[in-house]
Amino acid sequence: MPEDATHTNGNTEPIVQDGPAEVSGPTAEEHKAEGNTFYKAGKYALAVQSYTKALDQGPNAAILGNRAAASMLLGDFQRALQDSLEADALAPGVPKTQSRIAQAQAQLQLVHQAEQFIEQKNPGMSLHLLDRLQKSLAPSATIPRLWQRLRGEALFQRGDIEQAGKYASDILRYDRRDVDALVLRGRMMYIQGDTQTAINHFQEALRLDPDKTIARTLFKRAKALEAAKSAGNAKFKLGKMAEAEGLFTEALAIDEENRGTNAKLYSNRATCRLRLKKYDAALEDCDKAVALDPAYQKPLVTRAKIFMAQEKYQEAVDILKEASESSPNDETLERELRAAELELAKSKRKNYYKILGIEKDASDSEIKKAYRKAALINHPDKNPDDPEAEARFKDVGEAYAILSDADKKYQYDSGADLEQGGMGGMGGGMGGMDPNDIFRMFAQQQGGGGGFGGFAGHGRGHGGGHGYHGF
Repeated sequence: MPEDATHTNGNTEPIVQDGPAEVSGPTAEEHKAEGNTFYKAGKYALAVQSYTKALDQGPNAAILGNRAAASMLLGDFQRALQDSLEADALAPGVPKTQSRIAQAQAQLQLVHQAEQFIEQKNPGMSLHLLDRLQKSLAPSATIPRLWQRLRGEALFQRGDIEQAGKYASDILRYDRRDVDALVLRGRMMYIQGDTQTAINHFQEALRLDPDKTIARTLFKRAKALEAAKSAGNAKFKLGKMAEAEGLFTEALAIDEENRGTNAKLYSNRATCRLRLKKYDAALEDCDKAVALDPAYQKPLVTRAKIFMAQEKYQEAVDILKEASESSPNDETLERELRAAELELAKSKRKNYYKILGIEKDASDSEIKKAYRKAALINHPDKNPDDPEAEARFKDVGEAYAILSDADKKYQYDSGADLEQGGMGGMGGGMGGMDPNDIFRMFAQQQGGGGGFGGFAGHGRGHGGGHGYHGF
């Protein structure tokens, strides 16, 4: 509480303060009285201003004590300690002054310990001490910027990046030249994967303080990471997947602690490996990306695409359903889910590509070549003792009838046939033709019987014969 202008030093004799010099305007006592009024009203910052005006007219132990008391409630322990020491020098041995010296020293020690715990990477203890310190403040007090920086750093170390960023932003709103806050916010952007914004923050910090070592270190690291990532993206856009994969791998080695950027790098490398058909490695990268950033949806989509490439359509649908439920407004997830569900439905039809043993991007000539081979292998006349040969031969003919017809192939590939009840909605797949007729027509298109070789005569009869006609 504010003190009177005179007091004792423990003896019965009062201490006589030197009288203030004559001044115009309010006297020291009037400023002191004004400060006491502010103090009692809980306006401690204004009280400090009034006490300072009083002290400008000359040293006074009582007013120094009052300013120290107000400074303690504002968290300005250094000023409180200095004022208390000066008051003790003017009026030695006053219990209240000595008690305040001890309190200020204890609070400063707590601040120092909070800083030490930050250096020791013990954010929990630092936050605990900062909470204790904050409870000692008056409700109207502004939290000291040092404490805000320490709390932001502790939250950052604990992984609460968003809250750490808020503290840094609050400081920068008050002072855009606060180098420590610039570095902290830059680190927040950096670890979240916004590397270019982080670079800008580190650059500004170095402009204000060229000797700021941590800013220089992070600036160089962020520049290297951004360059490697950009190089990988450039190769990816050119379709050079193997080179892009290598560059993303190099980028991942730059800073293992950068969770945000590394999540994106793992996701990008997973996409490269998907294109390179390195499915197991791609799945591992997806898992690593999600582990680093559980809210990152892109690796989930890539994982689903990997399963689709492996024809594990149900797994792909399950992944995308779960992701879509957690992000119901994500149009990309919804679109990918519909595509996966269509592929799942398509997978339950006959797979004409598998029947002919070809890839989905097979050319017309490859389709014809595959049909010729499959038809010869599965023709019933060549497999007289195999009761399933005729069914296989029919499937081969059906596959060729669909895949060799551009319109039917498009409807089959797009899944449009599913809306028509399967390929049967397109005339039984073969337009009602007998597979032997398709075989004969194909043989004629290839130049007659001589084009097939290996069969002589008409073979065994079946519904009027299978019609080899000498090939």
